Amino acid sequence: MQTEFKNRMNDLAERAYRENKFVFSDFLSESEVSDLLSCEREFAHAGIKLFGGAEHCTRKIARFGDLPAGGEFPVQLLKIAPKAVKFAGELTHRDFLGAILSLGLERDVLGDLFVTDKICYCYCLTRVAPYLCEHLKSVGKTAVSCAPSEESAPTAPQRKSESYTLSSLRADCFLSAFYRLSRAEALEYFRGERVFLNGKLCTENAKELKTGDCISARGKGKFYVGETGETTKKGKFRVTIERPV
Repeated sequence: MQTEFKNRMNDLAERAYRENKFVFSDFLSESEVSDLLSCEREFAHAGIKLFGGAEHCTRKIARFGDLPAGGEFPVQLLKIAPKAVKFAGELTHRDFLGAILSLGLERDVLGDLFVTDKICYCYCLTRVAPYLCEHLKSVGKTAVSCAPSEESAPTAPQRKSESYTLSSLRADCFLSAFYRLSRAEALEYFRGERVFLNGKLCTENAKELKTGDCISARGKGKFYVGETGETTKKGKFRVTIERPV
């Protein structure tokens, strides 16, 4: 964990403990969440919980404080939709994120963005929601409306299954197959501390994965381990890997 980040989290934890109240961080990236979880015991005296708006969110807010009630996370879900869907261009996650950041906001006030059928559901800090609703008028050349969502939170992204044959169930074998890397290239991702397993930093390239594990490499996206049981006559493993779509 970087010293600056650790000091910042420690300041929040100490303030919550000293003043006996809930104190919140801004949204943390997946790597920051992993760093925080790696030293969670150091903040146990203050009480710590992570939440991003929905259980499947990867960007999360840290809440420090150990009180019996209250402490609602300052998260608002916004719906950003084309005013005329018929004439809207193809809008991607990058398009929506770029339009929001162009308003002068920092990434840490935004949680996960989920895009489906040209509509974006965006988690953000409650304090910036009014600003976004007032000032976000377009995404690229497409006119949009932005308002608090009256719908349920988006479900976890759908997944597409892909089949692979691996020599083992080691994490580096999965990375090599899914990202089409050589074993040496996959190993560098572990050495560079760029691999995360179930939200936590993973430096053990030989760790065996199991069904349900979520693994990601920074800058490469994430995947989920599906079925892993069947083996071939040569002793290799037939596995499925599920890619979010």
